[in-house]
Amino acid sequence: YGVLGNQNTTDWYQTYRVIGLGISNGSWLQNGLQPNTAGFPALVSEYLGWEKVVNWNIGLDFGLLNNRLRGSAEYFVRSTKNMVGPAPELPSTLGTSVPKTNNTDLRSNGWDFEISWNDRTSFGLGYGAKFVLSDSRIKITNYPNNPSQSLSNYITGRYAGEIWGYETIGIAKTDEEMQAHLANANQDQLGKLWGAGDIMYKDLNGDGKITAEDRTYLGSPLPDFVFGVPINLQYDNFSLSLFFQGQTGNKIFNVMDYYLYNAAEGNVYADIRENHWSGQVVENRKFFPLNTDAEVPDLRNHDSNRNFRSSDFFVKDGSYLRLKEVRFSYSFPQQMIKKIGLSSLQLSATAYNLLTFTKYDGFDPEVGKVVGTEGNNLSMGVDHGNYPQARSFTFGLKFGF
Repeated sequence: YGVLGNQNTTDWYQTYRVIGLGISNGSWLQNGLQPNTAGFPALVSEYLGWEKVVNWNIGLDFGLLNNRLRGSAEYFVRSTKNMVGPAPELPSTLGTSVPKTNNTDLRSNGWDFEISWNDRTSFGLGYGAKFVLSDSRIKITNYPNNPSQSLSNYITGRYAGEIWGYETIGIAKTDEEMQAHLANANQDQLGKLWGAGDIMYKDLNGDGKITAEDRTYLGSPLPDFVFGVPINLQYDNFSLSLFFQGQTGNKIFNVMDYYLYNAAEGNVYADIRENHWSGQVVENRKFFPLNTDAEVPDLRNHDSNRNFRSSDFFVKDGSYLRLKEVRFSYSFPQQMIKKIGLSSLQLSATAYNLLTFTKYDGFDPEVGKVVGTEGNNLSMGVDHGNYPQARSFTFGLKFGF
């Protein structure tokens, strides 16, 4: 058990009002030159203080059968008290941004478990395997919920990083199908000119129209389980090791799909590929055939927000299993290498990210997560198009005299 002040910050002078100075960046000329500028400093709360982190954990280690079977289990709780969270809402008559305060409490809790077996057979094969499993959650236990109940801010009692949006029924194959849907679930607040190729959203509260009130919880970027399996084999002078890792139960908001599918007028991010064209009805592109089994929305160039709302259309299963590393090595016998003046000689080859098993259709299911305790840094599970984990090979020669 322990209590510490949180020093994990990059904002060194957050208790000071700092005047922003600009060199020759004025938007007017004085004597033919741009003048220097100074900006009015932002407000600082006099109540801003230390965040306090309270940790406690309990664990068990064990070894059985002459330590061939070993394992450990641990449960932990990490509570951050008086965390500097998003600034609360104040009337716009304030005239400037609202200063941050110690207005949030957060709790991280979870468990870790591992079990391993190491032994050697009667004919000299040494082998070992380990299974590691863990789970954790980050919950906002206290925050002055804003009057608008904006989902972009923390909500007391909810878990950090939750993905909210609309549930979808599918893509309308015909104008008639869309009109039948609109008769029971008007979507005019989300867009206009609905027709074939557009997304149909669910009316979750049953009021006959699709509004912000129909948004719901779509999943968490935090996995239900994170696991790893290292395996080691050794016989004579040969050794082989494999490492599998993965996670299950997490969701990823695929921002890249959001942009790449959105070919609305003015969207410079759109990536129009052949399979997209062949799956859409495109204005002024009559030579492309209609495909009612298209997997992406219509590419018409009006009202870009129509099909590109936060919804389960862009939220994907991020579970995966990856063969992260394979390493093979051979150590030459002493009687062979001492003739050339060496005390040791080893050849090795290592391969990284050889195989990945996943249903995620983005670049890589290992989406980077940013977890912090400053302001809005609790964002995770969003795929901004990070480069996938590279498949690489390394060969080595190690020798000693």
